[in-house]
Amino acid sequence: MNVAELRQMILGCLAVNGESPITGNELAALAALSEDDFDSIQDRKIFNTVLSLRHANEHYSLNSLATSAKASFEYVATIASFACHEGSLMELVRQLRVQTRVNKLTKALMQAPGQIESLVTLKEKEEFIDQFVEKLNKESHASIRTANGAALGEALDSLLNEKNLIDSHDSLLNHLLKGGFRKPGINILAGQSGTGKTTIGARILHRVAMKSFYNSAFFSLEMTLTDIAHMLMAEITGKSRATINSLPVAEKRTLIEYAQNALKNANTLRVVENKAMTIEFIEAKCRSLHCDSPLDVVFMDFFTAMQSNKKFNGETEKYNYIMSKIGSIASDLNVSVMLLAQLNRTNQQSKDFRPTMHQLKGTSAIENFADLILFAHRPGQFKDSIDDKWLELIVAKNRYGELGSIFYESIGGTIYDTAQDRAKRALFPDDYEEEIHEVYKGY
Repeated sequence: MNVAELRQMILGCLAVNGESPITGNELAALAALSEDDFDSIQDRKIFNTVLSLRHANEHYSLNSLATSAKASFEYVATIASFACHEGSLMELVRQLRVQTRVNKLTKALMQAPGQIESLVTLKEKEEFIDQFVEKLNKESHASIRTANGAALGEALDSLLNEKNLIDSHDSLLNHLLKGGFRKPGINILAGQSGTGKTTIGARILHRVAMKSFYNSAFFSLEMTLTDIAHMLMAEITGKSRATINSLPVAEKRTLIEYAQNALKNANTLRVVENKAMTIEFIEAKCRSLHCDSPLDVVFMDFFTAMQSNKKFNGETEKYNYIMSKIGSIASDLNVSVMLLAQLNRTNQQSKDFRPTMHQLKGTSAIENFADLILFAHRPGQFKDSIDDKWLELIVAKNRYGELGSIFYESIGGTIYDTAQDRAKRALFPDDYEEEIHEVYKGY
């Protein structure tokens, strides 16, 4: 099946399921999909309508779906005719992701369509991708680069690294990271309270685990499943936190239950919540989960909340031991670890209030082991002259890529992408042309 057929089948399944109670399989599929997975404006409207109706726990017929989506009944009925009852909806979504990768590979290699069309099963397609990447690892593709130009060379380089990269689904962040988070690797996301680090972490967690099907584990020492559902609710439902908070209590409760069920049914995300977890327990659990289904990403919060079964002579020794254990998890299992951390408040004494690495709690241990350190910073938190909506993600350490900053708008507790040039002019109106242009040129 090609991408167009898979899209039709997925949308068809969503259309015909409306009169039945929502299942765990459908919940997981809706959490994994977004309107960007569909090409036409009409299909996107139908998908968004299904999403809204399911969030509200409402049943719908083909006729009511057509009315709500402002589409003709004939069009919705045609879409419904593509519904496939063989296999699960999540399997179709997974096939869509794999087929998209196959298309990317085909385009990069400029291969004849027949070679791809001969691959029938999903397993054959996945094996084709793995075999080709393995072949590229063994053979030089310099001649292909020379013959077809730098663009194809870059595409092949991307495919070479694909098995050891975790796509962040943020083009600007991927640019600085040279493709994505590394496997194995230790990534730190830190910030003061209220700067947006948890919101950024939720965005990454949702995009990596629930939309891109990277096998992930989330170890939470501070949040319950309900707290995690609250954290991810805006990402899962597509509604801003401000909108969710303004809803009547009954509707808000329905959305929370929806998010909790989506979490429970996410096949690629295992949540382990226990405030008493030690680093030894986390390591053992990671190895156990990895045996069941190889992990790609491990999320942990918070670094300073972690304890150990051992006794230490001071915090420095404890943090070094914990970071060494996290390093073992990353290297032994070939996973990318995303670790949330907190900052000391010493940056409030600095001139521009920007976070620095020496403010990390457990600084020496983190600096020694971390491959990537990201800071969430809200300039408006410290300067009244700056709009509080601006959020800056600072890449302060990066072993495999570039340093720099990415700017977002945080409105109603939800992060939105924004024009970088517009953000820089708003944040640095006086020296934008002279200094900031030099710091950020090329981004």
